Amino acid sequence: MPQFYTLPTIVGEAKIANAIALGGAVEITDLAIGDGGGSLPTPDSDRESLVNEVRRAAINTSVVDEDNPNWIVVEQVLPPDIGGWTIREIGLYDTDGDLIAYGNYPETYKPVLSEGSGRTQTIRFVMQVSDTAAVTLKVDPSVVLATREYVDDEITEHAQSRNHPDATTTAKGMVQFGTSEETRQGNRTDRAAHLAGVKAAVDKHKEESQAHNASKIALSNPVKQAPDAENVDEALAALGAFAADGYQNIAVFDTAGVTEWKVPQILKDGRRKAYVVVDGAGAGAGRNDTGGGGGGGGGHAEKVIDLTGVETVTITIGLGGEGAPDGIGKADGTNGGTSSFGEYHSAEGGRGGTNWFGGPSGIGIGGDINTSLGCGGSAARNDGNSNGRYRGGIGGGPGGNTTGADASSTGGNATGPGGGGGGGNENAPGGNGADGQVIVRW
Repeated sequence: MPQFYTLPTIVGEAKIANAIALGGAVEITDLAIGDGGGSLPTPDSDRESLVNEVRRAAINTSVVDEDNPNWIVVEQVLPPDIGGWTIREIGLYDTDGDLIAYGNYPETYKPVLSEGSGRTQTIRFVMQVSDTAAVTLKVDPSVVLATREYVDDEITEHAQSRNHPDATTTAKGMVQFGTSEETRQGNRTDRAAHLAGVKAAVDKHKEESQAHNASKIALSNPVKQAPDAENVDEALAALGAFAADGYQNIAVFDTAGVTEWKVPQILKDGRRKAYVVVDGAGAGAGRNDTGGGGGGGGGHAEKVIDLTGVETVTITIGLGGEGAPDGIGKADGTNGGTSSFGEYHSAEGGRGGTNWFGGPSGIGIGGDINTSLGCGGSAARNDGNSNGRYRGGIGGGPGGNTTGADASSTGGNATGPGGGGGGGNENAPGGNGADGQVIVRW
């Protein structure tokens, strides 16, 4: 007789024989493990329990052996956190708690992670019966672990089957091609396009286009290309560089504050890149009885950005600086705020004009192009000589106020995004800077 083997117990044999005779079944639920009390036991059909049971748990899998139809193969997986004992005996229990089969097992120490070594181990129990239909093995999938071999087999079987979801426009899956004619006609929306049908449809479109071009007539009046545009040149002039560069969309943010911008789907999918311009806010102008300096314009940054997979971008628009208030004597304007497009790039605000000198411009940061809108102008005499009257400096940037205040007048506010205010004079206030802006094209 072999050294390691299993056999039904007396109780197990009786229950199996009764099940065969009456057409019933013995329901086995648990596999128990023991350490044999420290020595390897010899299987005995009289046993009603293990010598020294250390663990009992639900079985993981049960199959009838392909090569031996009277063999029932039962498996249980021991996770890494179970162990700390030597396996020497195993047994099967039914729903009544009776030991149905018992066997010894090659001495195997099962470590646990706390001992510095751990492993997942599979225990296999083979029981021979005269009729496998008389034995039912109950597996509870909520409390068992699957072996690697079982998972690999299931994945392989699924991969080789056609039990897969249909493909959609947003997810991969299985498709069925339509015929060439179905594709050309476009009457089978449940099937994928056949390449031959696509080519046939394109060729037909070319033929129809050529026939249309050959038969078209000259128009007596030009067709408007854009509102109030009488020809292509006027249309392009109306649309500006935006159309010339081939962009199809634009978003402009020019009010001070913070906005969570939802990235359009075409950018999120990576089908286009965004071209983003950021301008910092303009600064306020200074004042003095001999002329105040103009506020500096904001910084300027431009960048091409890949927004693939990005859901939202935080856009910050800098607040325009305040001009020096009414009062006697000298006073400076305040700086403009920084504008930014998320963490991608930003532009500083301009610096406030002083009681004489214009404020420096902010600078762009992190862009492909980083520059400035221009610094504010310093105060000067109107006629350039020592007897002339003073006037305030002009505001920096394209949107800056273009004329500083003459004597006894107020400096003008900036006229465009990122521009600086005009300088005050004769104790009159300086002009305010304009808020920054962010322009997104795609």
